[in-house]
Amino acid sequence: MDAHSSPNENGHTVLDLFEHLCAYSGCDEKTIGKEAFARAKLAYISARLRPT
Repeated sequence: MDAHSSPNENGHTVLDLFEHLCAYSGCDEKTIGKEAFARAKLAYISARLRPT
């Protein structure tokens, strides 16, 4: 299992959290475009996986 599919203490993966963020913020591929959505997703996942 890789890092982005490993659930956190609440049982959510980083992709689950990104989808939740998008649902509340309006970050939608159809609205902002494919490239912008991909960059937002990459930035979110990279930030969440960065060791603290």
